[in-house]
Amino acid sequence: MYRIPFMQRAFRKKTGIENMADYADKAVFYNNETGISVKWAGIHMAAIAISLEIVLFDIFQFLSKKDFYNYICAKNGQINQLLFIAILVGVTLFINYATIFKDKKYLIYFEEFERLPQKK
Repeated sequence: MYRIPFMQRAFRKKTGIENMADYADKAVFYNNETGISVKWAGIHMAAIAISLEIVLFDIFQFLSKKDFYNYICAKNGQINQLLFIAILVGVTLFINYATIFKDKKYLIYFEEFERLPQKK
């Protein structure tokens, strides 16, 4: 659609943007505040944090010599399972917010990565 000459002229006249396809790519993929890269980074950080929490939970369970999984997954333990998941997600959100998203710290990381030399 962006390659149709009529549409290019209309977009240029309406928005002042020469190449709408490049503009859309930059807005969707490379925008430092709302782009897909930021979303993927957040998903990866959440996965790392949840993995770390599970490992720490297992270490704590091993050191205390108690089986917390049986308590969490008991027959009437659906509330316990939801509480366990809510605690994991809550801690993960707090860790991500405190280390990355508070005061938009991730923008500093993006600037650092952009200054790294590009491999070609």
